[in-house]
Parts: sequence; structure tokens; C-alpha cells
Amino acid sequence: MSEALRTERIDQVKIQEKVSQKTGKNYYPVSIRILENWFGSILWDANSANDFMNWEGQRKSLIFFEEEYEGKIYPKFKIPKLSDLKIIEIEERVEDLERRLDRAAAKFFDMTKELEELKKKK
Repeated sequence: MSEALRTERIDQVKIQEKVSQKTGKNYYPVSIRILENWFGSILWDANSANDFMNWEGQRKSLIFFEEEYEGKIYPKFKIPKLSDLKIIEIEERVEDLERRLDRAAAKFFDMTKELEELKKKK
């Protein structure tokens, strides 16, 4: 499951209130529309669900991913936790370090070739 943190404008929000057949507790399937794409999530807290109603027209940072259920792929989202943000920050830093290391290795390789050519000229 590849996750991506993105900041997007929420065009539309749909929330339902349902009752779990297993636990008898309320839960809230939430769908958000960004441009023409719908993403789903589930909330377990009525206050959180009510907060979502204010999201239409706002830009929010969310984690987007795909989830397979009964052989079908569903686009999903979740609100990032501090731990998610830290992991994403670390991944971005590692990717930046890898790019910098690749550039440094390429420069080292070029310098090594130049040094070999200078030795041949002597």
C-alpha cells in the first residue's frame, strides 16, 4: 500500500451515520470529492464526523492510498497522525539524501576519469 501525503481542496463531503452489526456502535462512512475523484474513510467519533462537514471548499493535508476489498481497489484517505507525518518526513529526507549521494558519486566518477587521463598524459 503506497501512501502519499497531499494538500488538496475538498470539493464535496458526504457523511452517513451507520450502526455496526457486530458491536452495535455508531460509525460514520465519509466520502470526499476532489475534482472528479471520490475517496472514502471511516470515522468512529460523531464529533470528528461533524468536523468534516466544514471541510467543503477548504484545503486539507491528507494521506491518500488505495485499499483492496473483495478483489476491488478503493481510493481511500486518512487524516495524518503525528507519527505518519514523521515517517513521511523521514522518507522524504532519505530520498533527498539518496539523490545527493547519487550526484556526489557521479562527480567522484567524473573526477576519477579525469585523474586517470592526467596520469596517462604524464
